[in-house]
Amino acid sequence: MVSVRIFLFIAYSLFLLWMSLSAAPPGGDLYWPWPHKDKVGHFLAYALMTLLGAWAWSGRRALTRRGLYTGLLIAAVFGGLMEILQGTLTTHRHAEFADFLANLGGALTAFAGGWWWVRRRNGVAS
Repeated sequence: MVSVRIFLFIAYSLFLLWMSLSAAPPGGDLYWPWPHKDKVGHFLAYALMTLLGAWAWSGRRALTRRGLYTGLLIAAVFGGLMEILQGTLTTHRHAEFADFLANLGGALTAFAGGWWWVRRRNGVAS
């Protein structure tokens, strides 16, 4: 039986796949008053993917180091793959190295925050 955690992670991954490869993702034309809003979206999307992956692969515990490593690895590879697919499979989207860096930055930030939380939960001084 697939756990609810893994189901949510897969559902979110499919959502990101659709957002990454669709011609006009929802919210793409919203006015946001800051520059590089696209990169902020990438950062947040892959931070969430990392945390969902970590939660899904942490077993019965809330969060484990193994789960964090798994979530980080999956999010980093997925983020790179989405940029490659945007550049090769679509004519309406473009692969950008800066987007990949934003994806990776979000994943690494979530990993670092999760690592800090696991250490604190386990009573290891910072």
